[in-house]
Amino acid sequence: MVRHCAASGLSAVIALHSTRLGPAAGGCRLWQYASNGDAITDALRLSEGMTYKNALASIPFGGGKSVMLSDGSPVNTRQLHVFGGSMNDRQGRYITAEDVGMGIAQVREIATKSAHVSGPGESGVGGGPSPMPAYGVFVGLKTVVDPHYGSSNLHGLKIGVQGLGNVGIRFVCAGTNKRAALLHVDDINPQRVAEATTFYGAAPYSPEELLDQTMDVFVPCALGGVGDDQVAAHIDIQVIAGAANNQLAN
Repeated sequence: MVRHCAASGLSAVIALHSTRLGPAAGGCRLWQYASNGDAITDALRLSEGMTYKNALASIPFGGGKSVMLSDGSPVNTRQLHVFGGSMNDRQGRYITAEDVGMGIAQVREIATKSAHVSGPGESGVGGGPSPMPAYGVFVGLKTVVDPHYGSSNLHGLKIGVQGLGNVGIRFVCAGTNKRAALLHVDDINPQRVAEATTFYGAAPYSPEELLDQTMDVFVPCALGGVGDDQVAAHIDIQVIAGAANNQLAN
């Protein structure tokens, strides 16, 4: 479903990939897209990924995802309320939550207009889910590096972290606690870059520079599609494991 509301300025896409196991579940992303077509493609790919993730986790949900098209301005209350109305139009077939660009406060605002919103927290809506995927990536990474490097200890490994959002910065903290050598991309949030550099001893790189570094592990924690043919042709990395959805371009 594509929703345009001239009165509020909302442009949004709600994609349901599967409801075979239950209501389609997946967060709402707020992002600046080059075109409406790009937004639709992103929502469709993300919803498919949620189908597989929810099935693998053996939880009674299908896969869905929604995106709001941003013009660079913060999403406003009226837009969130209109989006909540669009959620109701799905009659419970889709349940949303936090995602890139959407914080706890925004999701709780949607929940004032729709009951089809979820997330950790006392109220059942909003609670900052990022510690869980960050920990999951960290534990999973330790398992993956074992056959390649003979140990699940990350000590001494050069790890490139792309994206220092709520998940990426927590992964940086966890890796630093294990004394891993960390690299990181110049995130769109300069405060996160400063935090990673100052408090965790990470070295700042631009996105182009990061992929040119010699790394043992690459951890994409920003948007998806980073693993394309061009990247594959010029980097030599044994392990790619991050929190980004759809890390491979195809």
